[in-house]
Amino acid sequence: MILKTNSQALEKQNKTIPLGVYPYLVLIKDISSFMQRNNLAVPSAPTKEVGQPIVCERCLKAHSLKRAQELSLPRAIVNMIENRFDCPVGHDGYYIDEDELVKM
Repeated sequence: MILKTNSQALEKQNKTIPLGVYPYLVLIKDISSFMQRNNLAVPSAPTKEVGQPIVCERCLKAHSLKRAQELSLPRAIVNMIENRFDCPVGHDGYYIDEDELVKM
């Protein structure tokens, strides 16, 4: 069995995405998934339309920074995330992701 690298798999899947863009897309998708998993607003009646998720900004900032560093994104991206949120990072060195307390 031949294992393909992530870049080879991506090229086969979608040749229109430059490989340098891939980590940024992973971060955006991961942030979106985090917001859905940790949505604090629950509609009172069943509906297909749920507005923009409401999440703890401190947890979102911590998760976004951690993932950006794990993906080895440029310092400029990390700075952009740090400056986007006007709040501390996480809660005393931790953040919540679903039911899990994650150490930063």
